[in-house]
Amino acid sequence: MAGKIVADTLEHSTAGSIATNYVVKGSAKAWQSIDADVATPVFNDSFNASSLTDDAEGKQTVNFSNSFSTADYVAVGAAQGGVTMTSFMHPWRIGVKTTSSENYATTNTGQTAFLDSELIHITQTGDLA
Repeated sequence: MAGKIVADTLEHSTAGSIATNYVVKGSAKAWQSIDADVATPVFNDSFNASSLTDDAEGKQTVNFSNSFSTADYVAVGAAQGGVTMTSFMHPWRIGVKTTSSENYATTNTGQTAFLDSELIHITQTGDLA
């Protein structure tokens, strides 16, 4: 039988308290740390990510373990390749975000070519299904 705890506030003995709606609505529902500058891109670490697909140079797809309720979740990311920061990550085709996956791309600093990055961080926030 599943249990249920109902609370409006969480309190820590020394760190203070926080409203539970902040925890439910304000927490990242998925995040990834990725190394794509290898033969097969890998997660360095992740949360709520089931798999990673290498779609092409500088283009990958993250598949979520638990889907979002809509494709309107917010995704923020940054990437670094070698000693040069690549541009911000951006969608590379129409319909890149679904409730169960997200496509993203990284480019060189001039945004003239897609580039596999050795350090990619992405965070997704929104409601899970």
